[in-house]
Amino acid sequence: MKRIHRMKLLLILVALTLLHGPTAATEADEEPALQQGSSAKTPPAVDWRARIAAATPAPGETLYVVVHSALDCQYCREWKSSKKGAALATLIANGRPDVRVVVIERDSLRGHEESGAYPPELRFEYERRLRRHQLAPTVPAFEIFLRGSLVYRTSGLSMWNSNVIPAVLEIEQRRDDGQKAAPPARPASAS
Repeated sequence: MKRIHRMKLLLILVALTLLHGPTAATEADEEPALQQGSSAKTPPAVDWRARIAAATPAPGETLYVVVHSALDCQYCREWKSSKKGAALATLIANGRPDVRVVVIERDSLRGHEESGAYPPELRFEYERRLRRHQLAPTVPAFEIFLRGSLVYRTSGLSMWNSNVIPAVLEIEQRRDDGQKAAPPARPASAS
């Protein structure tokens, strides 16, 4: 009896692994050019902390916060209706004109994202996902892009408040600090 129970447990674990794939993003997932010629079988995990710390937008430069969602996703609906979810995203975007929140929503969990859901500025990300057959990401999922580069990626409802919002605020604080540190423009002399 114990052997049958162990076999069932093993089958469940294998099925979950096959359904969800690896949990940690790797450099190969994000930057395939970095891995060319590498003999390492397992690429190192992405250092999201370092990417966030290095992201410093210039004045007027758009920081994109992307939310992947599905209409029939219970957690996505919770994010949309929560004061700490979509409402907070709207507040941040309204208070920060250089932060743009983009919600990419597919019809169902079993469906795929469509190219029309991506704004032209993020079409490169749709093309990348299309090439990699990744048009049905786990939802809700959150990404931050700056200058066409992925700064941060995570998924799960709790990650919005614990990781995404603090990352956006940290990046925006550096923008503010950079504007304060810049020397004031000198008025043109009238000669």
